[in-house]
Amino acid sequence: MPPPGAPQCYWRGDPHITTFDDQPYSFQGVGVYTLAKLDDLEVQGFLCPAMNGSTYKGVSYDVAIAIRKGSSTLLIDEVNTITLPDGTKMQNEQRPLSSDRAYEFL
Repeated sequence: MPPPGAPQCYWRGDPHITTFDDQPYSFQGVGVYTLAKLDDLEVQGFLCPAMNGSTYKGVSYDVAIAIRKGSSTLLIDEVNTITLPDGTKMQNEQRPLSSDRAYEFL
């Protein structure tokens, strides 16, 4: 959890976004978008079109989020599979915490 009073942002659903300055909005773009960037840390969201058969419904949904720090990238997809920087894939129940490699997602 962030420390009390720290700015937070949210990205959820199809997608609904709350910015660091607490401004909510909905966004229906399709593609890859930078959600946050600071120095060598970048967070990107991946949006796909919602389809009804072969017809685009005019809305999109988030299918993955990537967090890059330096040259390492962590990817979390729409079924909560986590791909670690070394390529290891884990599901929710496979997230061990250890002294040399700790990953925790709330």
